[in-house]
Amino acid sequence: KTSLLLGLCFLLAYVSTFVIALILPSIKWYVCVPGSILGGLGAGVLWVAQSSYYSQCSHLYAIEKSISVDEAHTALAGYFAFIYLGSEALGKLLVTLIYMLYDSNDWEIVAFLVYASLAFLATVGSFFIKRLDNLEDGVDVHTDGTVALLSVTGSSTKSRARSIEFLLWNEIIAVYTLLKEHSMFFLLQPYQ
Repeated sequence: KTSLLLGLCFLLAYVSTFVIALILPSIKWYVCVPGSILGGLGAGVLWVAQSSYYSQCSHLYAIEKSISVDEAHTALAGYFAFIYLGSEALGKLLVTLIYMLYDSNDWEIVAFLVYASLAFLATVGSFFIKRLDNLEDGVDVHTDGTVALLSVTGSSTKSRARSIEFLLWNEIIAVYTLLKEHSMFFLLQPYQ
């Protein structure tokens, strides 16, 4: 949770630098360059923290619904994609509306003020998400994708770490094999 909040705060600073740059164009480079650095760091921290939080939520969801971890990942990925892409589409529609309502170049300032306000609300809202500390100490992931809560006297942390390492290693090998056998997947890489 702390990493999620840190990443969001950095991204809030990043979005806010665009408002400052539009209001005070004489200092835009002094504001935007550090802001972009903060944005890059924030995005890196946020996506890694989000992935960890998502994984822990998937395990809990799988236990709650008595389904496999893969089914939980699929369900939560669908919810996430709907919210993420839906909010992106709504944001673009909102900026289009702002563009249509403002005749001059002021629409950019208003648009980035809206973006900064939404980033602020997202950051404040993230303070209310549940902390999931040490969840992995009490969850056992089996090779068939099912999960189980462990009691305090359950298997040792070292053996759980080995089984998670084994699962991770198997996934890395599977991805390597897929890429080796089907080189067309390299076409999916983004190039800029």
